[in-house]
Amino acid sequence: MVETFKCIACHRVDDKQGRKRLGPDFNVIAERYAGEGGDAVVDYLATRIRHGARGSWGAVPMPAQSHVSEAEAQALAQWILSLVAVEPLVEK
Repeated sequence: MVETFKCIACHRVDDKQGRKRLGPDFNVIAERYAGEGGDAVVDYLATRIRHGARGSWGAVPMPAQSHVSEAEAQALAQWILSLVAVEPLVEK
């Protein structure tokens, strides 16, 4: 979907992929919101995808992506959040 909806025109998937683009990298977004409430943070990100946002990541606003359905925005938000590396539990 990130290719279909042209998300990658402004965002990279990983901050190790070379030159920064306009928006934050998806893995950086995932790191910011890691562990912050499951469904609530998915809803929050999905809303920001569909309605746009400004001020959270700098001066450049994210335009609304109204062509993305609610279900698609939810799926995109879940995918973004899945990019956080989860540390395995280690028994002591």
